[in-house]
Amino acid sequence: MTMRKSAFVFALFAVSTLLYAEQRPSQQVTKPSIEIEGVKLHLGMTKASVAERYVGTQITKMNEDRWIIGKWGTVGFKSGKLVFADRSWINAGDDQIDAIFAAVSSLNREGYSACKVLAETQSLPYTNADTGRIVEVHNLERVWIGCGGKTVLIVKSKLGARLNEDVSEQLGVLALDSE
Repeated sequence: MTMRKSAFVFALFAVSTLLYAEQRPSQQVTKPSIEIEGVKLHLGMTKASVAERYVGTQITKMNEDRWIIGKWGTVGFKSGKLVFADRSWINAGDDQIDAIFAAVSSLNREGYSACKVLAETQSLPYTNADTGRIVEVHNLERVWIGCGGKTVLIVKSKLGARLNEDVSEQLGVLALDSE
């Protein structure tokens, strides 16, 4: 199959899938949650409550308000309350399409079907501080599937020869400020 035909078939499949999703009745999700390392989390939980659920699980604290749970989860707190949680659907060696399907299926099982999609491409040059010359370019391609309280983020990031791809499910919003 040629590249053009493949792109057309994929686009046709994507549109038909979206139309099917629009025809399905949308359930109201009352309290969004996310499961990280087998533990269900909700926004507003206290740090102590989250820590208690992960006794025996590796927790790496990037700082007091940002923790890495196990290998694939991240949580963020503000004023002692959970405001963000993220879990990667790509484990080492997994197929990205399988990860996208699993993440979107998770949203569907929870009743999410009316979502917004946004795609973004960015190129960020890294320069040598002494010469001002561009050393590397960081290319980002991101797709957000926002469904109210939850989001699926698909990322392809290339910095020099290093390629990173991820599919994650997110609950809440991660503030990047230092508050």
